[in-house]
Formats: sequence, C-alpha cells, structure tokens
Amino acid sequence: MKKIIPAIIGILFPLAAQAVPAPVAMLPLTINTAIKQFSPPFCQKGLQGLASAVEKCYENTKDTSVTMDMCILGDITIAKILIQEKKADLSILDRKPSEIIIDKSIPVSGLDSYLNFASIIKRLQMLGDMPRFYVYNGPQILAYLQQGADPVYKGITESCKQ
Repeated sequence: MKKIIPAIIGILFPLAAQAVPAPVAMLPLTINTAIKQFSPPFCQKGLQGLASAVEKCYENTKDTSVTMDMCILGDITIAKILIQEKKADLSILDRKPSEIIIDKSIPVSGLDSYLNFASIIKRLQMLGDMPRFYVYNGPQILAYLQQGADPVYKGITESCKQ
C-alpha cells in the first residue's frame, strides 16, 4: 500500500513548474493537528465519522489557507482506508487526470462522495487548481503531501486502539 499512495498522489498533481520555490517541509504542527482533529470522529463513528469531519474541514477552510493541508490529509487517509479495506476501485487511476476532472458522473461534494474512492481522486485532482498550491509542481506537491500522509493515517487509525 505504501507504493500505491505515492503513485496516486503523483497522478493526481501533474502541475506545471512555477518560478517561486514551494515550501518543502510540512510542519509537524499540521500533522499533529490533523490527527487530533480527525481521530475522535473516526474512533466514534468509523469511516462515516471521518468522512463527515473531512467534509466539514473543506467547507470551513479557505482554499488559500494552509489549514487546507489538514483537509487533504484527511481525504488521503480515507482513500488509504478504502484501499486497505478493498473498497476502492483502483481502475480510476488508469484514467487521465483531465478525464476525471470533467467526468460529471463523479461527485465531489456531499457525504457519499467522501466515502467514494473515485470522488476522492477527483477532489484531489482539483486541488491543483487551488491558490494554495500554485507554487508547487507535481513532484514538489507529491513530496510535500507524502510527508504528512503516512503519519496522519497511522495516527488516526492507531488512536482508536489506545
């Protein structure tokens, strides 16, 4: 599974290079805050609770805010759980990003879309157009998000065991 997520993120963000250097290190505060924000709903209501919390995160966060990183990490955590539970149709990854974005049959909002792997992929594809990520190119955003993806997934899923 560790090899699938970088491939997913690499496919998701084919952005053009920008002249401005992008931040390279995700702050530990971002990772820890995402774990603290998403662990309680996941522990209380499982994947449904996590999906609801991620949806609210996106709704309440401006697309220019670094807080958006936490929402994305929550979304990636849901994708990883769906893959682990074999509830993800990975064939979506064979499609071109531009095809996924224009596919009207894949919803990006509403609670059901947060439990749908194709919808998560589409939502993550669309993040490349957010002002928050204008300074990143594909490899930069992959490296940036990967720093937080595994620790947040592990932190959220293991917090319920304590």
